[in-house]
Amino acid sequence: MSKRIFGVLSILLVLSLMLAACGAPATEAPKPAAEEPAAVEPAAEEPAAEEPAAVEPAAGEGIKVAILAPLSGQTSTFGESTKNGAQFAIDEWNAKGGILGKQIVPIVEDSQCTPDPAVNAANKVIDLDKVKFIIGEVCSKASIPISVIAEAKGVIQVSPTSTSDLLTFNADGSVKKICISGLLQ
Repeated sequence: MSKRIFGVLSILLVLSLMLAACGAPATEAPKPAAEEPAAVEPAAEEPAAEEPAAVEPAAGEGIKVAILAPLSGQTSTFGESTKNGAQFAIDEWNAKGGILGKQIVPIVEDSQCTPDPAVNAANKVIDLDKVKFIIGEVCSKASIPISVIAEAKGVIQVSPTSTSDLLTFNADGSVKKICISGLLQ
């Protein structure tokens, strides 16, 4: 199951990076060409640098990714597997330098595989923790209300196991829409 979560997270992150420019305005004006630097004497040969270790981001830094899963109750084994698989993938990405030079910061909440706790968890991670990406829920009955909130608030949600059509389609049959512009800025 952890390979499945790794694959889902990898696809989510790659798609997010590919689509990040869907209309985001430029934030900086072009800079004029710099003058040539003055000649500098070569420094003494330095020993080869070791590969940098993964750095834990400070609070508020990095790309926040919520993991909403049932960590209590009858389906907690699925929730623990989801959390562990996502954390494994996040650790691997962070060890390679993160995404766009930013570490991935997991925000984990127990959504209990039921609608009300899932809605509360989604609202908390979006409104308070300011996440733009959600992994979860594992149960369709909890993933569907999260998908409604995620669409309304411009947050990307990927469920590792939910199968209901209502995750990607609205009740009227229209496709849920989101633009990824600016999510990683």
